[in-house]
Amino acid sequence: MKKNNTVNNIGMSLARADIIAAEKVLTELQTNNLKQLKSIVAYHIGQASEKMIKLQIYRADVLTDNKSMYTHNLLSLANYGLSLGIKIYIPKYFKNKLQELTDWEVKGRYDVHYVVRIDVLTRSLKEVKEWYDKLWNDGYR
Repeated sequence: MKKNNTVNNIGMSLARADIIAAEKVLTELQTNNLKQLKSIVAYHIGQASEKMIKLQIYRADVLTDNKSMYTHNLLSLANYGLSLGIKIYIPKYFKNKLQELTDWEVKGRYDVHYVVRIDVLTRSLKEVKEWYDKLWNDGYR
């Protein structure tokens, strides 16, 4: 177990980079209807979400277990944070979709037939940007 009394390498700038990447690829998708671009957008939305959950855990200054933190499963991360007594902010839109977001990362990379609808991606990107803004306004950096 490790106490997070120093600044962790996970920061809001990394989440922001994923959001920017998702925005750029979504814009490209609107002019170039290459189906696989949807997977790239979905991946970066999931990555931004993962970083924002992990950042909240790391900044709580509690003992953490690296094994529990070194996962990409968003539901597991959120539950781990809650088990440590950390209040994790997750937007209402994503609360029941954490496993789905996790699946986007894995299935989007390895299953060539897996796609996420563009309207779902557009809404999810809007929601993840608002999540980022809320954490930023709450002082997360």
